[in-house]
Amino acid sequence: MLSHPTSAQAPPLPPGKLWYAVYTRAQHEKQVATQLTGQPLECFLPLYESLRRWKDRRVVLSLPLFPSYVFVHLDLLDRRKVLQTPGVVNLVEFGGVPCPIPEAEIESLQACLARRVRMQPHPYLSEGRRVSV
Repeated sequence: MLSHPTSAQAPPLPPGKLWYAVYTRAQHEKQVATQLTGQPLECFLPLYESLRRWKDRRVVLSLPLFPSYVFVHLDLLDRRKVLQTPGVVNLVEFGGVPCPIPEAEIESLQACLARRVRMQPHPYLSEGRRVSV
């Protein structure tokens, strides 16, 4: 007699602390980063400076390089702490499993920011727009 599994098995969790992207509510990146840093978690929110002009003044703002995302270094067994943080929507997942970010990618971003490399988000591409690769 053949046996059929009654429930789908969850994929195994990656072991140890890895970097993950946390998806936040719009314009809540700084608040989420502050709250996560208050916990025993390593958090990274890359910011860039943007000059904004209003009628009567100019202001330099620190804005998230990746809007609606904060990076956190954690063991997935501790993800409940992150998910219960106000302003957090979810961890970025692929196939229902949180997707780790390579350590080298985070280190590269941190090194560029430490060297004061000028960075800013790229505007979204629209369908039909010609690009050169």
